Amino acid sequence: MAVDGDIQPSIAASPDGREVFVLGSPVCTPSCSDEPLITIGYEAANGDQLWKSQYDSGGRTYPSDLAVSADSSLVYVAGQEQISTHVNAPLIAYDAATGAEAWVDDYQDNSAFALAASPTGANVYIGGTFTTLTSATSSGHLRPMARSGCSVSACGYSVTAYNGHAGAGVSQDRDPSPGFDGWRTIFDRTALGGAYRASRTAGDAATYTTPRTRKVVWITHVGRQGGRARLLIDGRSHGTFDLYAAAGAVRRLRFPNLPLKKHVVTIEVLGTKDAASSGRWVAVDAFVERDNLHQETAPGVMYGTWRGVVARAASAGTYRVSKFPRGRLTLAFTGHRLEWITATGPAYGRARLVIDGVGHTVDLYRARHHWRVGVSFTGLGAGTHHVTLIPLGTKDRASAAANVVFDAFVVR
Repeated sequence: MAVDGDIQPSIAASPDGREVFVLGSPVCTPSCSDEPLITIGYEAANGDQLWKSQYDSGGRTYPSDLAVSADSSLVYVAGQEQISTHVNAPLIAYDAATGAEAWVDDYQDNSAFALAASPTGANVYIGGTFTTLTSATSSGHLRPMARSGCSVSACGYSVTAYNGHAGAGVSQDRDPSPGFDGWRTIFDRTALGGAYRASRTAGDAATYTTPRTRKVVWITHVGRQGGRARLLIDGRSHGTFDLYAAAGAVRRLRFPNLPLKKHVVTIEVLGTKDAASSGRWVAVDAFVERDNLHQETAPGVMYGTWRGVVARAASAGTYRVSKFPRGRLTLAFTGHRLEWITATGPAYGRARLVIDGVGHTVDLYRARHHWRVGVSFTGLGAGTHHVTLIPLGTKDRASAAANVVFDAFVVR
């Protein structure tokens, strides 16, 4: 089992304590066009493998989450499968004792991020962005996504609704809540995965470095609030694009006939617009190379000064890092306590955390490296709060660099 840099494997124990189940992807270097989901059952007492099952859709399938039924009889697995430029959400149930497939559903043009089984065993719930639904409450819209031979309540799932101000819980670096410089998450049912990131701040940039390829596709959105952007490949301009349109739509901009090598693709927000546009927004939904889809949350997509890094020691397998004083990471939240999850070590610098206008300076230099370090702020009043994380670009004399890590925010 391996982490491919985008999504972490999942692990769960059966409620009766007898088995442990792991969901992940096979080792595939450097990449595969056909990548199945692998689920393995182990005996909890001694670690012996009980069974191994595979779900293969014919495309690349990423593990999302797994859960075990209350009576320990079934293992539920959710993932995201990429077939060409489409992203689907498979849901598979396995017999917990044998690994035999009990049933499977595949929700087209949807994404699943989390999975849970009800305590009664009657329902399975998926949290994600279900883009084929026009209503989260109408049973008429839910029925087409239910597996055949069962009612909506028996096969049920929940469609998550995003709260503009994060509440109690964890906001990871790849979650929609944090904003990076001027880039924020926009939820749109036409977007791949149900959301994209956008900025209207002149000078903001989103950068993606491809593997060796001859072509790249930028998937963006046009609409009545669209602005203008410049696209550069390896520092050379490939045109200025006006994203204004009278009606909203997904636009795929293709750049073929490139030299066979790695390329640095940069989207620059110009801060200008068509006279008819009511905004200056520039959207990044995904990049595609060699039929591989990299959505806006992928750590390989850099927003402004915030670079994504894959690290097993980070709280969810990835983090963002910056050392530039112009960098800004923001979050609006409701809660009485905020904990910033970061890293300390010999190559880290100083940061300023501003909560509701009050600044706190933190020096992250330590002689030895430590992950998942919590910096807590308590006694926050009721209502909505705003936090901004700013790398100061300064460091202790003994530090090798001024890096500042954002791993997560924990709100309580």
